[in-house]
Amino acid sequence: MCIKDRQKVAHDFDNTTYRRQRGVLLTARAMGADRAILIQTPEDLGSEIEPLAVAKLLAKVAEEEQPGLIILGKQAIDDDSNQTGQMLGALLGWPQGTFASKVELGGQGVQVTREVLSLIHI
Repeated sequence: MCIKDRQKVAHDFDNTTYRRQRGVLLTARAMGADRAILIQTPEDLGSEIEPLAVAKLLAKVAEEEQPGLIILGKQAIDDDSNQTGQMLGALLGWPQGTFASKVELGGQGVQVTREVLSLIHI
């Protein structure tokens, strides 16, 4: 699910059941999102959809919606292997920051801070 707010920032919200999806969409709208987009796949896929397929779906949405920034969680469909975000970045030709502990937007750029083994990388 991809949420786009007034600043053209797309937010990814992970959901495990369809009932919760409506609540997440409403929460995102209450937090200031102008719109919410729910991407549904055929029920026969169940939880077997692979990270590359998710990245391709999100890439299609990004091409249509033109967000300036997409934020994905580390723990998701790819069993905590953190693949979907990197694949999405590659498909779009966008730079990426992983395992972010802090994200700062400024001008036309983004500064991502990440912590790795108690060290801070900027």
